[in-house]
Parts: sequence; structure tokens; C-alpha cells
Amino acid sequence: MGDENTKKVFNKAQPKAGSELPYRILLVDDEAQMRELHADLLNDAGYNVDTAPDGIVAWNTLNEISYDLLITDNNMPRLSGLDLIKRVRSEGMSLPIILASGTIQMEELNQNPQLRIDAVLHKPFFMEELLSAIQNILPGNNPCPSSNEG
Repeated sequence: MGDENTKKVFNKAQPKAGSELPYRILLVDDEAQMRELHADLLNDAGYNVDTAPDGIVAWNTLNEISYDLLITDNNMPRLSGLDLIKRVRSEGMSLPIILASGTIQMEELNQNPQLRIDAVLHKPFFMEELLSAIQNILPGNNPCPSSNEG
């Protein structure tokens, strides 16, 4: 997935405005290998990442801990990504959301604008696509061009 290139292209995540703490992300995916790979890469990029293996665990976690971003797979047992997003929005949670799926029907998303999904990534995706989506969503999180360093 271009892991080495990712480290060269993207700088570390910037702390939230007025804070020295990195952005906190909840990553939800029922595929353990993908969940851990993406979590490791996002942690390496400077984010504080927690993971959940399904929508139920994610929902419970979201009710206990405040996050800056939710990244969720759609096809999961017990509670799908779309159903998780519906719960999040019905409870008035305004956190940004990235939905990742290989089977999502865009017309379904278009029929539900109240879901307010900030980005949709179609699986399989490159890590650079995920990092780019995050940088577009989280304020003050754009990489500085390497030519301006130093």
C-alpha cells in the first residue's frame, strides 16, 4: 500500500488548534488485519487511534470517549457502518465521518443526506487516499511541503 512512500509524502499530524494533543480517531473494521495495519500507519502519522471490531463496540466506545473523527467500514457483523452512522447522527453527534466500503451504493448515500458523511473511500484504497481524506477533513492538518522545511 505504499507505506514507505506515505511516510515520505505526509508529515506528522498536527495537534488540534489550541492543544498539544494529536487528533483522536476511532477506526472501525471487522477485518483484524486491515484494522491493525491502518491503525499502525495512522499512529505512525501522528494520530491517536483507537480501534473497534464492529459497529456495536464502536457505538459503545463513542458513548464513552470523545473523538475528532470516525472511520468506519460498512459491511460488518452486528451493526453495519451505515447503521452506526445513523445512530451517531440520530444522537446529535457531529464528528466527521469517513465511510470505507467495497460495496456501498452511492445512491443509498445520496438518499440519506442527513448522514453527513465527509468522505467515502472505496475498498481497496491506498493509504495515501485515507491520509488525504483525513487532512481535508480535520482543520489545521495539512502537510507542509517538504521544500519549505528547514
